[in-house]
Amino acid sequence: MQDFLPKDVHPEILNGINIFRMNLCSADSGVTQVNSTGSVTTARNTALQYRYSGKWNRCWMGKVPIPKI
Repeated sequence: MQDFLPKDVHPEILNGINIFRMNLCSADSGVTQVNSTGSVTTARNTALQYRYSGKWNRCWMGKVPIPKI
């Protein structure tokens, strides 16, 4: 934050920025990656369990569905 705030950023923009930090422990580092059909190409066991596709029509990132019991 000390490096970010002195930059030439308009005050109205600063009011619209929220920065959060979460300290989480995960078995793996990174994010699970999926292709355009939703098939997992790179699996990661992380605390947040998000998937990254990089595809606009797949919403770029999404939460892994919780299995029904």
